[in-house]
Amino acid sequence: MENDPADEVSNLFIKVFKTIYNDILDSNGNRTYPRNRYGDEFYLKFYGEDVILQTDDGLRYAKDASHNEIYPKDVHGNDKYIGSTYAITQFGPKYPKNKDEDEFYLKQHDGDVILQTQDGLQYAKDASHNEIYPKDAHGNDKYIDSTYAITAFGVPILPKTKDEDEFYLKNSDGSSIVIIDDKPLSRYAKKKNGDEIYPTQYFEASQSFREVILENQYAKLFNNRILYPLDAYGNEYTIAIGTYELDARGREIIDEEISFPNGYPITNDNYVIVPNVENDPYFLRNSTPTVENENILGKLYREANGYQDYLTNTKATKNSRSPAKGYIYFPTNQTMPVKRVPESLLNWFIQSLFVISIMMILFLGYALLKK
Repeated sequence: MENDPADEVSNLFIKVFKTIYNDILDSNGNRTYPRNRYGDEFYLKFYGEDVILQTDDGLRYAKDASHNEIYPKDVHGNDKYIGSTYAITQFGPKYPKNKDEDEFYLKQHDGDVILQTQDGLQYAKDASHNEIYPKDAHGNDKYIDSTYAITAFGVPILPKTKDEDEFYLKNSDGSSIVIIDDKPLSRYAKKKNGDEIYPTQYFEASQSFREVILENQYAKLFNNRILYPLDAYGNEYTIAIGTYELDARGREIIDEEISFPNGYPITNDNYVIVPNVENDPYFLRNSTPTVENENILGKLYREANGYQDYLTNTKATKNSRSPAKGYIYFPTNQTMPVKRVPESLLNWFIQSLFVISIMMILFLGYALLKK
């Protein structure tokens, strides 16, 4: 049976690997790397690839005259590393680099190994000095202590899942991190298909999250359809009014296409919400359904800013993307707020009671028959 040429090359490499430094000894008679005239150790090559020295204590990196460890190169010019050990310099460990001068991570079974420096954990950087996220065992980006990787210009980079969906980093209560060095993120995270995703903020009182607006701009789907954000109760809200236009008489009026592109916001049970503008209900000029003062039931409660916008009894012509939830409003001309339970939840509760009652009757009937 003929020997496999690949096995022969492999065996030859192992032999060279074990013996190539046999004739290079230090003052104690131990095998060592050769040195150039500057005192830097260097690797011997075999088939264009640097060979790592095998000592009695295991493999070790070559060192320059200042005792900084040097990565060996493969045949393509990429740095190689020993096991799961980064090369150490007088300033601490350093990442290896590929032939394009991009730093890269050592890999273990549970994902990439992040470099620990004197200043803490540090992301690898590409040749342009943009930071690079390491990967976990499943191929998702992982991050350092709620810290975004940044570009060479200091712009945060949003991490991605293995499916190429971007996501926000979270703080200890699960809220999205959107403020970096006192500056907000300048754009929304995106799914692979282009849908933008609102970050979220957690509220302990309601034990729920609200979606957060960035840069006073709405998030959009891949087809440019705008999404109103949802508050902690699943009710829509709108951006701060900041854009005005002139009407036919030259008066300043709100630019509704920018502030209210989807018409009125709605509750999670599909009732119209009238925005509060300068402490008055703002009725849209060209929106359906038509809403008037007599339709207002009271002020809607929001975790972020209290009682502001107005709840109405007008049914919306669109459906909410939120599941039904209870929410709070302050009825007009009353002294106490009330909790509103959506009809769908009431119906579900009644149906559940009915089913439980039937089951109890059947159980009791069965118990009586057994007697």
